[in-house]
Amino acid sequence: MSKTASVADKRAGGPHPAQAPLPFCPNEPSLAVLVKRAAGKDLKQSKVSRAEIAWRLSAAAGRPITVAQLDALTAETKPHRFSLDLLPEWVRVTGSARLLELICRRAGYWLAGDLEHDLAELARAEFARQKLATRISVLQSRLEKEV
Repeated sequence: MSKTASVADKRAGGPHPAQAPLPFCPNEPSLAVLVKRAAGKDLKQSKVSRAEIAWRLSAAAGRPITVAQLDALTAETKPHRFSLDLLPEWVRVTGSARLLELICRRAGYWLAGDLEHDLAELARAEFARQKLATRISVLQSRLEKEV
């Protein structure tokens, strides 16, 4: 830990909550830290410049967002947090769903792509067809008994 960070930690009474691990998972980084790491990877791997990302996020959010603010959002040593109102445009401009996948995973879900979505819809339709076939069979047998 650097001398500056230790002085800041002492003044603030410990590490910033965004960097503090969850009390029940002392070795696991907080969600805020994981979001910062994922967003940092998105910025590094994006084909779009930081300036373009900042400009598009500003337009989408309706408030100015600078490159320095982007850097602060991804720096683990800064208390800035990623605002969810930026998430849809972030995914569009960076072309990465990494943040969505992280949040879904933490909530116990998974992010489905087009193929998975189509497969699930097909399975749902097949299940409905089987239910309908069973219902038709029951009705036919009733009608046969009455005739």
